[in-house]
Amino acid sequence: MRSLDIDACMESFMPYLEANRRTTNTVFHVSLDPSPEDKLTDEQLRKIACEYMERMGYGKQPYIVFKHKDISREHLHLVSLRVDENGHKLSHDFETE
Repeated sequence: MRSLDIDACMESFMPYLEANRRTTNTVFHVSLDPSPEDKLTDEQLRKIACEYMERMGYGKQPYIVFKHKDISREHLHLVSLRVDENGHKLSHDFETE
């Protein structure tokens, strides 16, 4: 994982958001919480995040991965967009609400 300026991250999302003003829930957010017994490296966490986004259908979207420890263990938050670069809403068939 690398550190990025949040303004640069948000700037990468803007063309997607501007292309579709009709979709109300444009942002995708999920938390991935490994077991407390799992001691994962940053590289392992990065691979888990990438694979998760691919399987969810968001792998080609810009997304941000935050790693932090506000509970008893390190975990990830993934944030992406539900609209593609042409403004088309992506399928959210794999999401559970």
